[in-house]
Amino acid sequence: MKKLRLFTIFLLSISIFFSNVLIAQDSRTIGPQLLAEIERPEIRADEGKLIKQSTVVNKKVFKLLEKRNSAPVIIILKAPDAMSGKKLDIVKLQQRVREVQAKVLSSLDREDFKLVHQYRLINGIAGTLTRSGLGKLLADPNVTGIDLDAKGGKFLDESVPQIGAEQWHSMGVTGAGVVVAVLDTGIAPHPNLDDSVVEESCFLQSNAQEGGIPCPNGTGQQFFGVGASLDGDDHGSRVSGIITSNHPEIGGVAPDAEIYSIKVLDDAGTGQISDWIAGLEWVVMTSAAVDGPIYTRIVNMSLGVYDNPFVGNGDCEPVGTAGELMFNAVELLKNVDVTTFAASGNDGFSNALSFPACVSNIISVGSVTKQDAVVLSSNRNANLDIMAPGNAITSTGLGASGFITGGGTSFASPHVAGCAALLLEDDPWLTPEEVKAKVTNTNVFVTDNIGNAYPRLNCSPSPLIGTIGGASN
Repeated sequence: MKKLRLFTIFLLSISIFFSNVLIAQDSRTIGPQLLAEIERPEIRADEGKLIKQSTVVNKKVFKLLEKRNSAPVIIILKAPDAMSGKKLDIVKLQQRVREVQAKVLSSLDREDFKLVHQYRLINGIAGTLTRSGLGKLLADPNVTGIDLDAKGGKFLDESVPQIGAEQWHSMGVTGAGVVVAVLDTGIAPHPNLDDSVVEESCFLQSNAQEGGIPCPNGTGQQFFGVGASLDGDDHGSRVSGIITSNHPEIGGVAPDAEIYSIKVLDDAGTGQISDWIAGLEWVVMTSAAVDGPIYTRIVNMSLGVYDNPFVGNGDCEPVGTAGELMFNAVELLKNVDVTTFAASGNDGFSNALSFPACVSNIISVGSVTKQDAVVLSSNRNANLDIMAPGNAITSTGLGASGFITGGGTSFASPHVAGCAALLLEDDPWLTPEEVKAKVTNTNVFVTDNIGNAYPRLNCSPSPLIGTIGGASN
């Protein structure tokens, strides 16, 4: 199981470093026009003082910062003397590397650079760099190069390109360091998921009390530990795979995102609302925002109550009901910067949503086909927030290398959660309100069989002009 690392990035494509351009610059704030200026080598004077700094910068960093406010980068620092000796002194090397890193980081403000990876033995750091940060790094004599932190590989399953996620991948944004809590049947060992799991828990106390299957250890709760959310159903494993599978062909929306698997449905796929609320509360209690061990940013709930649909916004959260507690739990999550998604349900209602997707502070997700037709079994109404691919989706299942294909709003919701992970890697300071605004801001719409139009997720960095699709049984 991968250890939790706050905002970590897997480093690739160092070989393109030598194709960069030599530049020189002062520490002014970098704007689009200045980006074009500093692509050529030059010397600038700043308040009568000559600045000459040789810094090799990948042209792709400039181009990316011309289009958006930040870019994922690897910053190469001046190599310490401890690296050049015949005998490697680990302690000395760590000390020298940290000294150089500290000097560089001390010159950067929060709006300049978000640290994602600070190496122990390698002379570099990685993170998200803004234009203002670029200007400061170019004037820093301890910085010898700035490279794009790119991600290699591609995704072939149709649903990931359908929502535009592969455009983020091509820019090196893959959800790295973003933790998604998946409240479901748990997660099974799988080679394309194992590296993504940061922690596991289980809340089935009410379920076991009502005669359901308990947690893997035979009790109603398991707070932490490998296997605490062991999946014997496959539903949770499939949901997690849609978010973060690292398979080269059947990959997730955010393949480098991390999963906090919380088992709130048993191995028969059933559970109790009170256990779901307990799971949400636990996400708040363990959040790094309140000095907990896990910096969860997203919750996905592909679950719901089957026979109790709700028509109006707020109808399922009146005072004195379980809906009120669900609403309050999600409000607490928002206070610790967690965005919550839930599947709308598969009852075929054209005027209602299932619980808890009907709760007004949860982002509700319905299902479309890969041809952008509304799946008519998908619950929907005027309060539905977004549609996403949920039909014929292949994802990780049970077994050492198993994959399974299925459909439903359960598999639409993790597409949107995965998109949120990409957005949060790109800009970790987004609030839950801003995440919702971004994932629901789309110009792609689909129409059901009675003429109602719904927004469909478009996660591309530069939203594409979309068409209006039809309905599908």
